[in-house]
Amino acid sequence: MRTYVLSIHLILEQIIERALYEQIEKFVDSKSILTNNQYGFRTGKNSTDAISHLISDIANGIELKIMVGAIFYDLKKAFETITHKSLINKL
Repeated sequence: MRTYVLSIHLILEQIIERALYEQIEKFVDSKSILTNNQYGFRTGKNSTDAISHLISDIANGIELKIMVGAIFYDLKKAFETITHKSLINKL
């Protein structure tokens, strides 16, 4: 019986999570909180789009004979390097 209850709980959790995600996404899009150059965690945008945009910018720079630069920073462990207390204070 507990397996059944747990299973229903997980399904309800996923439904609520999806509904909240959709509401937050609509709000963020309607208020233009994120720049159009933000590709992560956005519907209809992905890493391929980001690479395509980068290549286009580089090609335009070369065509206009201007210097083009890029900085890549790996944030994979960003939250492991900050204390929980500091993170809460910033939020």
